[in-house]
Amino acid sequence: GMEVILVSKNYLGSINHTLLSIEYLKSKSISIKGIIIIGEKNESSESIITKNTGVNILHRVPMVESVTRDFIKEQAGLLRTALN
Repeated sequence: GMEVILVSKNYLGSINHTLLSIEYLKSKSISIKGIIIIGEKNESSESIITKNTGVNILHRVPMVESVTRDFIKEQAGLLRTALN
């Protein structure tokens, strides 16, 4: 009975993969809380995804060279805020 948060990397082809993943989850009656995007903001792609699925983008995690403990804490805090 829990909701899924779909994580999608922003790259060429991600619109198709994200739309197909959401379509599959919905076909199995799995509730979707939202999407986390990994990578740089792409308003055009993100708009296509949200308009075609009705699923909101909860958070965007930037690409970094090194994932540190502080980076993880920061991103977790930002996601926590987005979920509340």
